[in-house]
Amino acid sequence: MEPAEVCIGDLLKDSLIMFKEKALKHGIELCLKLEDETLKIYADERKLKQIVFNLLSNAVKFTPDGGRVGIEASKEEEDIRVTVWDTGIGIKEEDQGKLFKEFQQLDSGADKEFEGTGLGLALSKRLVEMRNGKIWVDSEAGKESRFSFTLPTTQEA
Repeated sequence: MEPAEVCIGDLLKDSLIMFKEKALKHGIELCLKLEDETLKIYADERKLKQIVFNLLSNAVKFTPDGGRVGIEASKEEEDIRVTVWDTGIGIKEEDQGKLFKEFQQLDSGADKEFEGTGLGLALSKRLVEMRNGKIWVDSEAGKESRFSFTLPTTQEA
């Protein structure tokens, strides 16, 4: 770990820029909502970017043309909560438990057409938990998904 003070607003804005071209190509609107643009967290910036990248990558991949993908950040007591949401294909409740396991890909319905290794969410979970944070999903099949994680704002654990 290489902890440092990170402005969460700048990190999220920069992360969205990485997906701007692909989103534009597919008519996907990218949204950003920050409770406080100056909100800071003490974290390993590279690892934090990896978590956000993994979540945004999935959101853009599983959102049909003309959909929306967004990211939000807010302070909750001594934690920062980041949520990546999309208007994509959603996830059945019975499949949600598989999402954060290595090499697991859901193989039902429309998602069969999407490629990947099944490592992004497992890696994100590991990185979040290394910092004593939590990561979870709220989703409904055919509607949308919301992937959220919380991390302490203070010194690395």
